[in-house]
Amino acid sequence: MSSAKQHLETARAREQTRREQQGLGRPIVSTTLGDYRFVAVGETLQASKKWRFPTDFLTDYLAQTLGRAWGFEEIQKPVEDQHPIVQWYGLVKEYERSQRKTSEGVFSARATGAVWCYLGLAYGLYLLKHNVALQSRFVARLKNKSQFQGAYFELIVASCFIRAGFQLSLEDEADPAVKHCEFSAVSPHTNRRYWVEAKMKSLAGLLGKTSVDGAKLSSKPTSQMTRHISEALKKPARDTRMIFVDVNATHLAPNKEGHVEPPDWISAAERQLESRERDLKPDERAYVFVSSFPFHRALDVVCPPRVVLPFGLGIANFCKPGAYRLSELWRRKQEHMDAFCILEAMRSYPNIPTTFDGSLPLSPEAALNHLTIGQTYEFIGADGTKKLGKVMDATVFEGAKEAIYVIQTENGSEMRSRPMTDEELEVYRTHRDTYFGVVRRAGRRIDDPYELFEWMVECYSKTPRSKLLEFVKDHPYYDLFESLDDLSLRLEVCEGWVASSLNKRNPPT
Repeated sequence: MSSAKQHLETARAREQTRREQQGLGRPIVSTTLGDYRFVAVGETLQASKKWRFPTDFLTDYLAQTLGRAWGFEEIQKPVEDQHPIVQWYGLVKEYERSQRKTSEGVFSARATGAVWCYLGLAYGLYLLKHNVALQSRFVARLKNKSQFQGAYFELIVASCFIRAGFQLSLEDEADPAVKHCEFSAVSPHTNRRYWVEAKMKSLAGLLGKTSVDGAKLSSKPTSQMTRHISEALKKPARDTRMIFVDVNATHLAPNKEGHVEPPDWISAAERQLESRERDLKPDERAYVFVSSFPFHRALDVVCPPRVVLPFGLGIANFCKPGAYRLSELWRRKQEHMDAFCILEAMRSYPNIPTTFDGSLPLSPEAALNHLTIGQTYEFIGADGTKKLGKVMDATVFEGAKEAIYVIQTENGSEMRSRPMTDEELEVYRTHRDTYFGVVRRAGRRIDDPYELFEWMVECYSKTPRSKLLEFVKDHPYYDLFESLDDLSLRLEVCEGWVASSLNKRNPPT
């Protein structure tokens, strides 16, 4: 590989790693100068000596945005009377104090519900300011207990749109006589504009709600869902609607196998959506996302799972129950790609960046031992002498916790291995395709038939038509394959391979 090509491959891998951490919005703009870390936020520049990681910056940014005086005033109150944000802050600091730190004062731990609440809010405010604009009325709503829940969920939804690369326009609600949506969003993939509405079920005792404006905790999660959707549909919309409703359900604990079973409210929500669909007016249609982001109901639980149910209200071919061919599911996904991008962003929320520049989040020691494809390093030979070798290929054996390298030296190729720490394995699992410094599809176990099908379609996207026909030359319906257009042929061939693979795994009895 030439030095120019190597440089391009390295840059491409770095950008993909950054996008995996930060999403498709405006990149984090940051640098260091002396002891200071500088971070750009929109058109402003902020600096501190304390910001070693993005989480350090976000903690300071949230305090600054809401006002340190406001936070100090809240923290003086009894815990039960504090604003939810300040309660989360207290739990986050308590969790931090419980962790074992290195000699450099650094620790790594999986996030609890409180951590996701606090840092998710901070990152959402940063994304909004960095990519759109942070209006004072939005911050004012967050600080107002009675309005906090609505603003908090709107921020979650806005964060998902920004991470998915959409351009947001916040609505000007200065005129109360006109009904507004929360914001509009333009897709980077199709350039289509969407009208966005976000509502969360109110429960007494949660997120600042009381018995005056919140339902009982024992009420059914979907009890307010249909009303929220109907209210959203009443608002005039110039563009395609996307409606987000959070049912504010409690979190579900994993079973003995570590899996989380679908909650009971899913089937209830589907029945209500199907019923509401039968009463739609001609101009009423929307992508609906019914969710449960239960972090605030599981503050001490490590990584409480989020749940999202997509539904095409008045959209016949988007996420409707039924049995479909894999090729049909693929075509539907291409048609509704914008909605699927938002769905993916919701399922990975809040996904806080671990580095400012999008590099692999390795400790200094691990980074020193990290080898990348295309680079030349000094190795110790079997005879104990030092020699230079270029890394030509690499892979990871997760079970053995080893990295395996193919090294090219002046005497030929040889294989080397080295053990991997738990930290390195975790980073590898997060950034499999770019871990070794170039973009390459890493091996992985695929158990879902559609995921396998989608992977095959991508792998054979540039395969010539003649080669695809050669694959099926002995098929009894070869004439039918030959009459298909290129895309249909590729889909049919890949679908056949998936069916064959499943039959081998599960032979008939």
